[in-house]
Amino acid sequence: MLGASLGVAVVLVLHADPAPAEVVEEEVPVHHDPVRFDIGARVDLRSGQPEGIPSNSLTDVEVDPYLAVRIPFHAGALTLAYEPRLFLVIREYPPQDAEKVAYLNRGRLVLDLTPGPRWRIYVEGRFAYGKNDFLPLSTVITPTTGTGAPPTTPGTTPTAPTPAPGQTTLPDTRFLPIIGIDASLGLVYSLSPRLGWRLAGGYTYSGGADASVRTTLPLQKGPHGQTGLDWSASREDTLTFLLDASNLRFSNGPQSTIATLTTGWTHAWDRNLGTDLLLGIGGIHATAPPTPGIPGVHNAAYPVGGLGVRYTWGTRAFVWDNGLTFLAAPSPDRLSGAVNERLSLGLRSSLSPLKQLVFDATGVASRAIDADQRDIRIETKATYLLGPQFGVSLGARLAWLEGSTLLGPQGFGWLAFISVGTSAGTNLFGDSK
Repeated sequence: MLGASLGVAVVLVLHADPAPAEVVEEEVPVHHDPVRFDIGARVDLRSGQPEGIPSNSLTDVEVDPYLAVRIPFHAGALTLAYEPRLFLVIREYPPQDAEKVAYLNRGRLVLDLTPGPRWRIYVEGRFAYGKNDFLPLSTVITPTTGTGAPPTTPGTTPTAPTPAPGQTTLPDTRFLPIIGIDASLGLVYSLSPRLGWRLAGGYTYSGGADASVRTTLPLQKGPHGQTGLDWSASREDTLTFLLDASNLRFSNGPQSTIATLTTGWTHAWDRNLGTDLLLGIGGIHATAPPTPGIPGVHNAAYPVGGLGVRYTWGTRAFVWDNGLTFLAAPSPDRLSGAVNERLSLGLRSSLSPLKQLVFDATGVASRAIDADQRDIRIETKATYLLGPQFGVSLGARLAWLEGSTLLGPQGFGWLAFISVGTSAGTNLFGDSK
C-alpha cells in the first residue's frame, strides 16, 4: 500500500533565567505528510501457441498503465488508484473469433482510519468494467476479492503469505464484457495490548456485463463477512480465531451459503523464516434448479486447512526470497455455481544476484475435488533494471486447463514475452520531512 503514517510533533523548550526559573511553551511548525502521486505503465509483447500446436498461434500487446494518489489527513489516509488493461491483438486464435482491441477499466479505493489509540477502521473497494481477458497465459496471479484482513500497515512485512483460494472454471471465450464490484468495511479494536477484535462485512457483484453474456458468465452477487480475535501470544507467535460467512446468488439459479470456522497460528522462527498454519471446518447450504438425478438442495461439511511459508536468504552477494501457500476450503464455481472442496497451491521464488538483476519463478494451481476442473499456471522471467524507475523483463508462461476449451482439446498452451515497465512519483502539497 502506498504512503507513510501521519505524525504530529510538539516540543516543550525550557528557558532558565538567573531569576526564578519559568517554563515557556513554544510551538514548533507541524510537519504534515505530503500528498503522494504515482504514475507508471507496463507494456507486454507476447507470442506463443495457446493450444500447444503450431497451427494456432497468438501475438498480442498488453498495456497496463496505472495512476494512484494517496491523500493523508489527521486520522488516516485515502488511496485512490486507476489500473486499466488495454489489449491489442495482432494475431488471434481461432481467426473467426478475433478481437482486435479490448479495454478493461479497473480501480480501487482504500480508506484507512485511526480515530483513537484502540480503533482502526478501513474501507476497501474494487471495481472493474469492460472486456476482461480470461486466457490463463495472460495473467498468472489474479487479484483475490472478498473480506479479509485490514490493509497492511506501511513499513511492515508479513511473516508469511496468507493462503488464498485459486481459480475456478474459466469460460470458453477469451474476451467477455464483465462488471465487478467488491466493497468491504471493517474495524479492528484493541481489547488489550495483545488481544484485538476484528469485524468486517461487504458485498460482491460480479459477472457478465449484460444478459447475453450472463448465459456464458453468470452474474453472482451477495454479502460476505468476517469476525474474530487476534492474540499476540509472544513476539514470535500470533493466534487467530475467525468466523467467515458468505451468501451468493447466481443469475443462472444456484444459491450458496458458506460458513467457515478457523484458527490460525503465525510464527516467526527467525529473521528469515516465517510460517502461517490454518485449520478449521466449513459448512455449506446450496440450492440449484432441480435436474433429473441431481438433488436441488445440498448440505455438507468440509475440512479447511492452509499453510503459508516465507523464507529469505540474504548475503552480500545475493538475496533469495521464497514463498509457498496451500489452501483446502469449499468455494463456489464461477460458471456452475456449485460448491466444491477446492485445493489451491501457490509458489514463488525470487533470486537477485545483482542489484540490477532479478530472476523470478511463479506457479499457481487449483483443482476441484468433486468436479472436472483444473488450472495450472507457471511463469519464469528475468528482469534487468536500467534505472530506479525503469526495467525490462524476458520470460515465458505455461498453462494447463481442464473444464474449459480456452487452451484447445489438449488443455495446454505456452507463450514467451518481453515486458517493459516504468514508474514515477512525487510528493505534493505537504512537507516531505
